[in-house]
Amino acid sequence: MIRVLAALAFVLAIAVAGCGPSSFRKEVTETRLVAPASAVPPQNAHAAASADAGAQAMGFRWQLPEGWVQVPPRPMRIATFAVAGNKDIDCYLTSLTGNAGGVEANVNRWRGQVGLPPATPEEMAQMPRIEMLGRQAPLVEAAGEFRGMDGEARPGWVLLGAVVDLDGEMLFAKMTGPEQAVRAEKDRFVAFCNSIEAVAR
Repeated sequence: MIRVLAALAFVLAIAVAGCGPSSFRKEVTETRLVAPASAVPPQNAHAAASADAGAQAMGFRWQLPEGWVQVPPRPMRIATFAVAGNKDIDCYLTSLTGNAGGVEANVNRWRGQVGLPPATPEEMAQMPRIEMLGRQAPLVEAAGEFRGMDGEARPGWVLLGAVVDLDGEMLFAKMTGPEQAVRAEKDRFVAFCNSIEAVAR
């Protein structure tokens, strides 16, 4: 009997102690909603910001026309752009050290990509010019059957291009795609070329 009473007293003492104040208790004053892992933006989400006007890369910056988005870089290019959501349009900016054969040779190389003969001196002289980095660059607008690096023939395409000699470096802006789609972007292409600036490298 004495043992039973002692056991009951021990249990009661523990129960009473458990009801007392505790240094581990804390009042809840704030709640947070934790998003699932799939809803958390990726670490490189800031890359999308490069699509905004004022983007820059490899010593140049520019203003992106409405409807253009800068996409991940590709080899041999300063920048590549998706234009108006049209997957058939390829638009990019690139450069080569040296004179890369000169302005006229590159103009005629582009003409050859759509099956046109080299421009005569008279045609070169009459070619429209646009401002690019403070200099006058010929604006190439050539239509025909375009053949790119893959060799695939694409009839009814247009090539828009501008090239400028920067005294030791050639800068190229180029857009190719179906004729109607590319011609619709001509004014924005020219505005893009006009907006290019050199920055410290």
